[in-house]
Amino acid sequence: MDIRRKSSLINGIVWLIVLLSIILFFFPALDLTIFSNPKIEKLVGSLIILIGIVVNFILLFRNKKEVTDERMIKIQAKSMQFTALSTMMYVFLFCMVMYDINKGQDISREWFWFLGYSSFCLFYTLGSLSYYVIDSRGIGYDN
Repeated sequence: MDIRRKSSLINGIVWLIVLLSIILFFFPALDLTIFSNPKIEKLVGSLIILIGIVVNFILLFRNKKEVTDERMIKIQAKSMQFTALSTMMYVFLFCMVMYDINKGQDISREWFWFLGYSSFCLFYTLGSLSYYVIDSRGIGYDN
């Protein structure tokens, strides 16, 4: 397994754990009114995401420099295309569902914080795992 594929797998697993931690943090017993202090909510969410960012930097600076060729550039482009479209669809569908659930009324701020944190984590998770899958399967870069 080459360096970039292994880093993508490790990074994807770490960001998946961060995403699940964000979900578990925001949905204790499906009651979003537990936050009496919004500063604590922001701080804990930011600290959870900081773990993923620190792992990103460790993987970035720990690994040796790998030669980049046209194949890797094409795999990365396809991976980012999939990631961007998937994240945009997630944000759009999330907003539409929130609007329908609340019948056009005000939406709680916790939902917007959840959307921001989860879309950030989802982008990194999908980016890393889609690179790993496309590189492993060898689809899309040979034509």
